[in-house]
Amino acid sequence: MTHNPYQTPQSLSESSSTITTNRQAAQRKIRISTIIFLVPALYNLVCFSLLTSSQVVFPFFVVNFVFNLLGAIIVVAAVWFFGLTILELIAAVAYRVAARKSQRNSWYDALYDSLTRLPLFAVLGSILWTMWVAGFYQLRLNFFAISIPLGIAAHLLAAGLYIPLLYRWYRLGVT
Repeated sequence: MTHNPYQTPQSLSESSSTITTNRQAAQRKIRISTIIFLVPALYNLVCFSLLTSSQVVFPFFVVNFVFNLLGAIIVVAAVWFFGLTILELIAAVAYRVAARKSQRNSWYDALYDSLTRLPLFAVLGSILWTMWVAGFYQLRLNFFAISIPLGIAAHLLAAGLYIPLLYRWYRLGVT
């Protein structure tokens, strides 16, 4: 991390405290979004388990359910504790590859700023996921008939989050 050698020590500590505050807010947004996504994830797990319960013998059903639940718990724990760190590593790699005239902290600020909208996107994504689960398991719609339009909507929703971030990183990298 490079600093302006003519910068006062007071302004250095102010910028690092701002980064810390923004990082804590981003961590909170990731955790809120994880909780939001738990609802459709559990709904999906229950529907999947009920579907497989009629197709397999009881002991295998329990083992299948336990392993799926354990996998979900591991994924949630990984996102809860390491989600922001992984995103920061991606930002650091992008900085190393594309940055020319900016500081790494400005790339982190862009990341943290884009994560402020994450809970809203998580709510909308959860609605799409719930629609898919209900359509596939309850309404018994064709997999492709429901997955293609909802998949397109989900990808466009995600693009609304990461394209502005990539654009800000691009602007930081070339200016």
